[in-house]
Amino acid sequence: MKKIIALALVIVSTLTSYAQQDNWQTYNTGFADVSGIIHAPAKDTLYIHRIDGSLLRSFNGGANWDSLFIRHDSTYFTELGSYFINGRVGFTWSVWSCMYTGGVKTEVPMLLKTINSGLTWTPAMNGFSIDKVVVAQVYFWDSQLGFAIGQSVTSHPAGTNYTHHHTNETYFTLDGGNTWVLNNSIPVDDIKNKPKMISFCDQYTGLMMGKELNFNYSKSNDGGFTWTNTNIHKLGYNATGVKVQNAQNAFILANDSVYISTNGLQSFVASKLPFTNYNNSVMANNASFYEYGNTTYSLTFNDDIYKTTNNFGSFEVSKNKNGVPNYAMAGVGADIYIYAAHGNVYKTANVTTTKDLTKSTPDVLIFPNPTAENSINFSSAIKAKSYTITANNGALLANKNIEGATINTSTLSAGIYLVSFFDANNKLIASKKLIKR
Repeated sequence: MKKIIALALVIVSTLTSYAQQDNWQTYNTGFADVSGIIHAPAKDTLYIHRIDGSLLRSFNGGANWDSLFIRHDSTYFTELGSYFINGRVGFTWSVWSCMYTGGVKTEVPMLLKTINSGLTWTPAMNGFSIDKVVVAQVYFWDSQLGFAIGQSVTSHPAGTNYTHHHTNETYFTLDGGNTWVLNNSIPVDDIKNKPKMISFCDQYTGLMMGKELNFNYSKSNDGGFTWTNTNIHKLGYNATGVKVQNAQNAFILANDSVYISTNGLQSFVASKLPFTNYNNSVMANNASFYEYGNTTYSLTFNDDIYKTTNNFGSFEVSKNKNGVPNYAMAGVGADIYIYAAHGNVYKTANVTTTKDLTKSTPDVLIFPNPTAENSINFSSAIKAKSYTITANNGALLANKNIEGATINTSTLSAGIYLVSFFDANNKLIASKKLIKR
């Protein structure tokens, strides 16, 4: 009898639990039902970027919404993407924008930037091969340093689709996306292999993957400055999320499976999920999950919302199924949001965690950066007493007390480094990426 009870307990522990569901509030945007992706770049600040080119905004946590139309001489947008650095500054792009000039259909790529919360948008393709590069994803480390993954197109004759010959290219910006510089190229085999999702666990290690079929997942060890096609794994259709937790562990969500790596992102093992992890948003950008502390929330299409605290070993239902499509998930701190059909937005703020993720670290400025000089300057709101310099392979190159407001870089060869600042109690203030030319 004891063996039977023990076996039953094991079986129950591996099944999905439906107890203690979270308390979700329901808001309605008041606008027509159009699929899209939701962003939460700051506390109570939300954006919903929809496939019709409209941008819904809320500045009070979803209670009230207004709408703007991001228009660039276009009648309809497909394969949209967007990224917000903070509550005011963001980017939007279109892999294909159906343009009409004199009744002749052409396809012109675009990247737009806003500095006033989406009120106005201006072209931000300075440095790209104009109308030859389509942007697939944007990622920023801070307000100035970021990169964009683009695709160089061989040709796009008027009235025809883009040719199927693409080359993925990485562009970098040091001025907040006002100008871009080509850094490297990543060849791919097929037009469907558009990189759509990027995740980093630190200033160095990250993965880039696509939404479509059989993308050769690329790994970066230098914060996105270079990428290597590693053929880590080839998934099926409709990948919707990637998360690099640390240098050893990562997971990918695709259809109704989770692919987990525990060996330095070299291989992934697939495991069936107890739900259908399908997301129909064309703007896949890690829109199917949100991780806060030790809890990962997983978005499903017409199913329950699940959460796990043990890396997908078992699941609990956080929210019962809506009976209508769920489009995308986002969060800021303990506030988690779901954008669903009929213009509904669901919010929960009763998340508990073992980590305090609500405190922001003071910013530190280092300049000039990039630099070819033998020293750099820095400024910080909190008095820094010491610093370390770490190479991109993790090697500690310097650990010194600070004298004045400069740091000696004469011994550094050309490359990428992480400079970390500490206070009088040896507590980390902030870390910044340094580029030595």
